[in-house]
Amino acid sequence: ENLISINELITVMKQIQNIPEHKLQSIADALDENKDGKIDIDDVLKVVELIDKEDIDISTNQVAEIMVMLQKEEKLVEKEKAKEK
Repeated sequence: ENLISINELITVMKQIQNIPEHKLQSIADALDENKDGKIDIDDVLKVVELIDKEDIDISTNQVAEIMVMLQKEEKLVEKEKAKEK
């Protein structure tokens, strides 16, 4: 997995995107499911891109719901790839 620490994420995203730190922290906290301070960078990028693109205010619960949907989508894609082999 491509794991990144929450602090690394916030530092990098502040440099790349014009997203307030409190919003980034909320997103990171919601994505850190096991609370070990590390999150999958691919998931983070998808969520941050969606939030920034739509310029919306989003709750932590909504971020968690988005993550569940993204993870389900990834599993479906993996199943499809397995069927093709």
